[in-house]
Amino acid sequence: MPLLKTRPWYAAANSQRLTSICFVVIAALATIDGFVVPFVGLGLLYLIPLAIAAAFLSILQIGFLDAICTGFWEGFSHLPYTEAWFLRAAFVFSSYTFVSLLVRKTVICH
Repeated sequence: MPLLKTRPWYAAANSQRLTSICFVVIAALATIDGFVVPFVGLGLLYLIPLAIAAAFLSILQIGFLDAICTGFWEGFSHLPYTEAWFLRAAFVFSSYTFVSLLVRKTVICH
């Protein structure tokens, strides 16, 4: 695809614009997820803006953003608070972090 090779979406000129859009999308998803009464599993949709923002963030910023999204997912999931909540949150956090770091490594090495 010549369009992606000549104008990659992860160019430094797009950094501020794309990360701002990703933060707005994460906030919108959290708002929608907070108002939807039945559990529909919107937590997986956080992966899309996380993966896009990961191209421009440092590893520490990625970890912080993944922790915030994990908190949103756990807080709005309407799942019962049992002794398994920590394992559930650790699994979600590790999944978000894995995908974010994978995208970051792919973009930086490209």
